[in-house]
Amino acid sequence: MSLTAMGQRPSASPHRRKARGFLIPVLAASVTLAAGLSPVPAQAAPLPPLRLAGAPEPKPPAEGGLVVDKFIASARTKATKAGERVEIPEHRTESSTVYANPDGKTLRMELYTEPIRVKKGDGFAPIDTTLIQRDGVIEPKAVQGELALSTGGDRTLLRSDSERSAASVSAPSKLPKPVLKGNTATYRSAYGQGVDLQVTATATGFRQEIVIGSRPSGPLRFRLPVDLPEGMSFTADAASRPSLMSGGEKILDLRPGMLLDAAAEAPAAPIDGGRLGKAAVTLEPGASTLVYAPDPAFLADPAVTFPVTLMAVDSDWWEPDISDGGSDTFINNDAWTYSADGFNLDRILVGKSNSGSVRWRSYLKFPDIPHDSPLRQGTVQNADLTLWNHLSNSCGDAVGSGVIARRITSPWDELSLQWSAQPTVTNAGSDDELGAYSPDCALGGWAAKEWFLIHSVNGIVQEWADGAPNYGFQLTAGNENDLTNWRRYRTQEYTCCSPGAHPPKLTVDFEPGQRLRLMFGFDQRPSGLPTYDEAAANALEPGDEDLPPMTVADSIEHDDAPGVAYEVRRNNLEPLEGGEWSAMDPEVGDDQPPAVVAVSPVADSTQVPVDQQVTVTFSEPVDEATFKLKTAAGVPVAGTTAVDEARLQLTFTPGAPLAEGTVFTAEVAGAMDLWENTLPTHTWSFTTVDGGERGRWRFDEGEGETAADSSGRGKDATLSGTANWITGKAGNAVSNTQAEAFAAARAEAVRLGKAVEVAGATTATSVTRAEPDGKRFTTTITSGPTRTRVGGAWMPIDTSLVDHGDALKPRAIASGASLEVSSGGSGAFVTMTANGKSYALRWPSPLPRPTVEGNVATFADAAGAGADLVVTVLPTGFRHDVLLRERPDKPLELRIGVENTGLRLSEGRGGRLLLTGRNDKVVASAPRPVMWDGRADGRRQLAEDRAVDAEVVERAGRTELVLKPDHAWLSNPKTVYPVRIDPSTTLPLHQDVEVDSLSDEDWPGDPTGPFLLAGTQSGNLKYRVHLKFDTTGLPGSTVTAATLSLNNIDAPSCGNAVGAGIQVRRLTSTWDPDNVHWGNKPTSTTEDAQTVTKAINPNCATWPGLLQWNVTGMTQD
Repeated sequence: MSLTAMGQRPSASPHRRKARGFLIPVLAASVTLAAGLSPVPAQAAPLPPLRLAGAPEPKPPAEGGLVVDKFIASARTKATKAGERVEIPEHRTESSTVYANPDGKTLRMELYTEPIRVKKGDGFAPIDTTLIQRDGVIEPKAVQGELALSTGGDRTLLRSDSERSAASVSAPSKLPKPVLKGNTATYRSAYGQGVDLQVTATATGFRQEIVIGSRPSGPLRFRLPVDLPEGMSFTADAASRPSLMSGGEKILDLRPGMLLDAAAEAPAAPIDGGRLGKAAVTLEPGASTLVYAPDPAFLADPAVTFPVTLMAVDSDWWEPDISDGGSDTFINNDAWTYSADGFNLDRILVGKSNSGSVRWRSYLKFPDIPHDSPLRQGTVQNADLTLWNHLSNSCGDAVGSGVIARRITSPWDELSLQWSAQPTVTNAGSDDELGAYSPDCALGGWAAKEWFLIHSVNGIVQEWADGAPNYGFQLTAGNENDLTNWRRYRTQEYTCCSPGAHPPKLTVDFEPGQRLRLMFGFDQRPSGLPTYDEAAANALEPGDEDLPPMTVADSIEHDDAPGVAYEVRRNNLEPLEGGEWSAMDPEVGDDQPPAVVAVSPVADSTQVPVDQQVTVTFSEPVDEATFKLKTAAGVPVAGTTAVDEARLQLTFTPGAPLAEGTVFTAEVAGAMDLWENTLPTHTWSFTTVDGGERGRWRFDEGEGETAADSSGRGKDATLSGTANWITGKAGNAVSNTQAEAFAAARAEAVRLGKAVEVAGATTATSVTRAEPDGKRFTTTITSGPTRTRVGGAWMPIDTSLVDHGDALKPRAIASGASLEVSSGGSGAFVTMTANGKSYALRWPSPLPRPTVEGNVATFADAAGAGADLVVTVLPTGFRHDVLLRERPDKPLELRIGVENTGLRLSEGRGGRLLLTGRNDKVVASAPRPVMWDGRADGRRQLAEDRAVDAEVVERAGRTELVLKPDHAWLSNPKTVYPVRIDPSTTLPLHQDVEVDSLSDEDWPGDPTGPFLLAGTQSGNLKYRVHLKFDTTGLPGSTVTAATLSLNNIDAPSCGNAVGAGIQVRRLTSTWDPDNVHWGNKPTSTTEDAQTVTKAINPNCATWPGLLQWNVTGMTQD
């Protein structure tokens, strides 16, 4: 390889012209410039020098430079002529509408917190959540995504699908026919006499409630099976309290369900009316089923009025990203400290109640202004936040100190917002509305009704139009020292999108920013992004843009002139010897440095939470960015810095909570774009929240994974990693030092004279034990999970099936996975969620009740006489086969319905089956389906086999895998029965796979195979086994001995020296068990390689048996 090109001056070529012209989109105040590539003509006089900002008025742009939005212009003309507003449909979105005002200048935009219309083909349809029955399901007339409710007679309550996720919710027993009213379906007595199940359709999903009609005689318990979207799963702590996981990370702790008695649920209830309780929620072990248990004491309280409503599952759990749309919620410092408890109610609450002891705050966010909206860089003439006030503590022009609306200046989320961790706000542009309406107002008069209250928020919306991040509005009492001063407002959830709903609305009248197209050029490279004045001062005269480009000779003459500096950049280098010039589009690159477009916390913000992450958003993808956070005294803050995949946002996470009441200065520097333009150093400051107790932990538990916060602030601590309970000086204590855990196990092993497990070091695939010699530790690692986490403790995986009445479930499979096998009848015969991937398989006809033996369920004669459907539960999932006990008398055709949530089943080359996710990315693959006969007593490798013709088809809106086994082979007298047909449609969740020398990209290895084959067979057919183990707990250790053990079930012969043996090597490159074949197998090294010549087959005295390799050197590496 030659590197001399890096030091050479390249010859003149068309690529050099990149240094002479610039394509620069410029945004200055309300003027947008679209700059063109401006070649300098040969032998032309130099262009005028760059005009600095503040210089004399520049010449106007060339005629025709104004960019006119023809749709806005047309609507303006129509509005002026008609004397009324005219909508501009081309700027319509699902949650906003734009009009031209009759003044001929301004536009109006109306935004709502949630969609008011849904995209249908090339147009829109109004949102209508009214439930109707059609095509065998109950569904809303028009909403975002799809929602299908049960018509009764089955257990699947609903299925919800959106662009980003799909989920289903079930009931514990068959559902009755529902009663429909508006957007609510009520399943009477679904949970027993007088306990109804209700589902309410919303514009973007659903919410589910359980209504207890009368006071129960004893404790209640409600099971809610939930099939979560792709990529998500439930997990639980030691107390079985569930959390929602996405991509292996916790995104939401499920709060106890709120119980609202009839008075609290009433639409006209005062802000502090009624009684509130809680229903504890737990996760059923080994399942994706939530269990709610209402507080018996609350239900028995004579002051509680019935019916009582339990707020349960809500689709916003898995659609929590408020940046995609809007949201509204409330919190207080009493019973509603968590937004997640009431974010889906039909009201938001603001002010002071309970004689001044309770403060209520509401949070609203409207969708971001569309990037191509004329409001961007426009001038706001008037902006109104309009809320429907349907109840207040009094009424009139001025009630108490009113309600103030402020701009929020840091991110928040309606599912994680809580009283002790609120976003920052600013008083700039705030508005205090003193008025109040209330139908029950004792004063009577004009304000004794429900009506609009309007906040003037011009300054806030102007900030957003100018590019400030939109985090929404905070609503509080004008003075939170008031004793009684509250308002109750309607939200989007109140009979959504129908007349009389009156959801929050933001109305903006504005003059759109003028947009100009300006052609300009510079004689020398500008030092930075030009302003409008600078670009206009160097505008080309009409016709200049058509001058011929600089010739190669002109370029050489210019570059060789005295005083002309030349900079060698990546895009100027010649290719390496033997290489070719890569095509380079001069309009791709740029010479402008990246810019910081947003930071969080915002500059000069106060009351920033001490656990706040610091984020920086850049104008383009960057590399090599550095970040520093220091106190006012210059002391650096330790932490970790990460950049997202798009390389547009840097996130700094402090290693410990920030000091309270302290000014911090953040600095980002060194960020470099693709063209090596470097960001100027950017700094800003913020101040953390004042001091005060944040939580109190007594450590009374002494066991489990949670230490409760006794301060009442809900900040329970979770023990993770090597944290474990120990004896403290007074009572219990917690130790989080890994060395202490290992030292404690070592001392106990010496004392007992036997190996002792190290607390906190166990995983699903490994266990570490201290040896009794007081020196060594032994870690045993398996290629797949052998234990699972249940109730905060590890237990062995047990795939045995247990009858739960409505389904068969394994006792304990891998953590993060749940599986159900049908107990007979119609519907899916197996349903599974694992690692966020959900799928169900459906048989075309009703199934008999299966016979169960251990982990195997057999549906006899499911595919016809003598043809059984067999489902086998594995530690990480399942496999399913069709077992032919008898020779079929006619060709078979098996149709298996495949219901993959968020996945798509398709055929690949060579008959492979592919499961693809978003953006058609392959997440799993399997070889072509195969069948084999029953010879060799089940020794699969010796059996005769045949590929099975398979086709993936769409039928009545469902995906089906159609299998057509070779009837001639099945009819051949030499074919030994039983014959097993393996469709291989399950997701492989394995880290071991074999490949042979005949495999290729069309026929890769099968990671779901029941055995592994290594060595050479007749005809020089070679086999290799690839294994992967999780060794993340080993780095930093000194390995004294390591052994690889494999269970040998077959070989050409038995003995201590069979052939050349089997060698084990360390792999040195990455590989994918779903897509590995002979042509792309990973590289390996023979360093520390080990060979074992022993072999075991059924003829040996002991069979099967272990073969072991000494892999100490490899493991140390």
